[in-house]
Amino acid sequence: MARTDEPVAVLGIGAMGHGLAASALRAGIPTTVWNRNLEAARDLAGLGAEVAGTAADAARRAAIVVTMVTDADAVISVARDQGCWLRWFRTRSGSR
Repeated sequence: MARTDEPVAVLGIGAMGHGLAASALRAGIPTTVWNRNLEAARDLAGLGAEVAGTAADAARRAAIVVTMVTDADAVISVARDQGCWLRWFRTRSGSR
């Protein structure tokens, strides 16, 4: 696997999101996390993660955004309800 130092955002800190974020942190990858219940990210902050107040804020801090939410409806909800981070990310990457 190629090593990256690109900052990562993990949106959704359930069992899978927590594991992914913890692995990124152990690998030394700058990681920002967000969860609807911010309490779920507390221990990740102790491992060095930045905890964002919104999904949009987390996405703005990262070159790579990973969503680990329950289903497609949850992805759409997070993207719409949290400052339209998907639109911002698409604009930043140069896609239309």
